Amino acid sequence: MEDATVSNGFEDRRVGGRTWHFVVGVFALLAALIGIGAISFAAFQRAVDIERTRTEAVARTSEGFEGLVAAERVINALQEAERSQRGYVLTENPVFLEPYEAAISRSSTVLDDLQRRIGEGDERQTARFVVLRRLIALKLEEMARSVEMTRRGRMEAARTDVASGYGRRLMDEIQAMMNEIVAEQRAVLERRQQEVVERDQLGAQSLYRLAALGVALLVAALISMIALAYMVYRTKLALEREEAGEIRRNVLEAAVAARTHEMTQANVALRAEIASREAAENRLRQAQRMEAVGQLTGGIAHDFNNMLAVIISSLDLLKRRITADDARVVKLIDNAREGANRAASLTARLLAFSRRQSLNPQTVEVNTLMMGVVELIGRTLGERITVETKFGEDIPPVFVDPGELENVIINLAANARDAMPDGGTLRIETARFVPNGEPLPEAEVASAYALISVTDTGQGMPAEVVERVFEPFFTTKPVGKGTGLGLSQVHGFVHQSGGHISIESAPDEGTRLDIYLPVQILGRVVSSAPRAEMPLVGGSPEETILVVEDEDQLRMVTVENLRELGYTVRHAANGKEALEILDEHPGIHLLFTDIVMPGMYGDELAREALKHWPELGILYTSGFARTGVDGEPLDPPAETVRKPYTMEGLAQKVRESLDTVFKAEAEASPASGS
Repeated sequence: MEDATVSNGFEDRRVGGRTWHFVVGVFALLAALIGIGAISFAAFQRAVDIERTRTEAVARTSEGFEGLVAAERVINALQEAERSQRGYVLTENPVFLEPYEAAISRSSTVLDDLQRRIGEGDERQTARFVVLRRLIALKLEEMARSVEMTRRGRMEAARTDVASGYGRRLMDEIQAMMNEIVAEQRAVLERRQQEVVERDQLGAQSLYRLAALGVALLVAALISMIALAYMVYRTKLALEREEAGEIRRNVLEAAVAARTHEMTQANVALRAEIASREAAENRLRQAQRMEAVGQLTGGIAHDFNNMLAVIISSLDLLKRRITADDARVVKLIDNAREGANRAASLTARLLAFSRRQSLNPQTVEVNTLMMGVVELIGRTLGERITVETKFGEDIPPVFVDPGELENVIINLAANARDAMPDGGTLRIETARFVPNGEPLPEAEVASAYALISVTDTGQGMPAEVVERVFEPFFTTKPVGKGTGLGLSQVHGFVHQSGGHISIESAPDEGTRLDIYLPVQILGRVVSSAPRAEMPLVGGSPEETILVVEDEDQLRMVTVENLRELGYTVRHAANGKEALEILDEHPGIHLLFTDIVMPGMYGDELAREALKHWPELGILYTSGFARTGVDGEPLDPPAETVRKPYTMEGLAQKVRESLDTVFKAEAEASPASGS
């Protein structure tokens, strides 16, 4: 009886233990199922969040593409408006007005669309769009102004307005700002595409961690369960992993395909850009080399002019102070003077190459001038060379120095003669040239050009010689037959006149040079023709001149020349000293100053002096062109004595300047009295 009780108690305890184990197992299974459910829910929620985030990233990427498209539409609208405006101004054909007005109307809409897509909520973009709208408004005003002038029949004014380059500069600034916007949008687009990829990878990793945790809970809860449940679970887990891997592969393949297409397009654009840059770099290197040589030769010529001015002025002074009976000394002085004049001619050629020579530009009819030059060179080239001409019609007038242009044609004819020792044909042609889009390198932008072509049937030149023909002192002629300055002088004159020169040549095929000169622009001031030097005229001690020159020797010889002419002369080495002398001696009538000086330039000195002594006369001297140091017109404007100057030329300019001062004072006196 006790044994049965013990056995029943043991069985009860075992059943109870099994029941307990079962209950624990059930609760463990339920806990595992709840945990798995919670993990599954979290994984589902995470997947939903990842998909929503990815959808948002894709939407932002799409917005980036739309922003780029909107930027291109703004650029296209402005370019279409500019093309139509220029077409109407150049042709006066009303057919251009319809696309012009449509593009103007469309530009505002596409600009608003662009700002809505990329500028809302961004203070920096908002500020940029304020500037961009202002530039576009200025561009639209500039185009509307030229269109309105054309409608009213003011075609030349409209074309001058277009040719001024103001609209082109505005368009360049708008293009630069739009390029910045496009570059930023491209960067944002790439960043958003990268964000899509990174979010996909992060989502896959998060799902993997959650799945791994679920597996761990399931393994812990079902460690005593049957293998079938375990296998079913493992199968389900494998399917989930395969599906996740497939999603990752699809996303990665799409990203690789998009990147490959983008890199292919970038490679094509890069090759075109490389070719364009190589051509531009070659032109830039040639221009920089010519500019460097021009600056060197110009500086040398300037210093040499100062020395020649001392020599020529000293010779003039010496000749005045010796007796006329000493014929041998007079002859020696004349010989020295002739050598100095030849040296001055050489420096003038150097200044012509460096584009710093002093010119007297006038309105010139090209065909009329060419007829006179052809008649001259026809008598000098000889009978073995035939001169042929072909003068075009409707060639516009140009604004150049006629004497220098004649020298250019004569110089080219002389070179052609030397290239045809056995005779040949020299052909001179003129024509009207209208550019078809791209401007001429280094030339002023103009609606049309006068084209002068000089062609010979001579020996020609190889390519390596053609590349250097415009360099100073470069020549292929034997020693003593040429200075190497002829074509460099031609090159400098053409570019200083706002034109362009090109050359084509090949061995045994002759040479052709084309000179493009911009048409006369209405409203430009025509300089007067150079006047012949008058007989030597002097002054009186009551007329006082202040000479300002930083070169000591030149200053002293100039002072002696002016005193020899009878003037009272004071002198200073720089602008500061000159202002002090003007303050100490208020009776000075004329300020005769060099333009290029250390510390204070001559025109700066003149402006400062006129603030305190407005009745003071101004007379400049320089070996460079009649402009300020920065290339702008002299301010205040006044006559310029070109170095090296003769005593007669100096006397004439000084007398004219003083007469102008006294005439202004005489006219002002009655007015002040009344």
